[in-house]
Amino acid sequence: MKKIKHGLKWLAASVGFTLHLPLRRVPAGTTRLAAPSVRGCLPSRAATNADRADAKVLFIAPVYNYYPILIHALQAQTHDNWELLLVHDGPNDLGLAATIAAFNDKRIDYSETTLRHNDWGHSLRRYALERIAQEKSGDYIVVTNADNYYVPGFLSLMLNAFEDDTVVTYCNAVHSHRGWTHLDTRIARSYIDCGVVMARREEAWVELEKLHEKGERVNGVIFNRVKGGFTVDLNGAVAFLPGSQIDIKPIIDYDAYVGKKMEFKVVKINEAIKNAVVSHKALIE
Repeated sequence: MKKIKHGLKWLAASVGFTLHLPLRRVPAGTTRLAAPSVRGCLPSRAATNADRADAKVLFIAPVYNYYPILIHALQAQTHDNWELLLVHDGPNDLGLAATIAAFNDKRIDYSETTLRHNDWGHSLRRYALERIAQEKSGDYIVVTNADNYYVPGFLSLMLNAFEDDTVVTYCNAVHSHRGWTHLDTRIARSYIDCGVVMARREEAWVELEKLHEKGERVNGVIFNRVKGGFTVDLNGAVAFLPGSQIDIKPIIDYDAYVGKKMEFKVVKINEAIKNAVVSHKALIE
């Protein structure tokens, strides 16, 4: 049975207002930003589990017209194999691209959407997940915000909490949007703060491969129009839906299908590049 582990405590500081955070490491116990001691079921061991020493963690972070303090937190991590997909909501004319370039860090992938979505970052996260599915290598994923800050050992400790049958690890956080409050995280509505959950990337893909082998139907949501068709979210795995595979009838308004939930059949899968093609038409012919 797959496990979800609360293996860590008080490892993420979600600052919200970046000016409240000094851009330096702070020894534990000296200020309100310092992380309290690790508690819970995390075993005592070295900073990096040998089995996951080379694991690559992909961070997804929407941003809109503010300084991404997240970059400093990631650069201070003891586990340095990470990549940040930083997606700005619409064009930025405040010089953010130049600011990012000044870091001179190839682990930072900065992009701007053509139009502003203004939907609390949901479209930006889906855009980043689509890019990960199509062109990024990595073992674990953290969906966060660009104004979040992590203590330097966050990645190492989160990775160490994984065991062979663990699919997700999560931790508590210190949050500052409405005062420096401790958040007791659990996998339940209203108890998960953005950025405190790390998931194995391959879990959704493994399930998709099983459905393909069995020829079973899979539920998904069409979330974006791309050249030749759509991208579909299949419970975390992203697939391509050709425009010709939506219906047996001619399609007049393709945009009307964006955001629609449908059933699909996985008709083609490329395990090497983690690419899948689905069809709704195959189910109704």
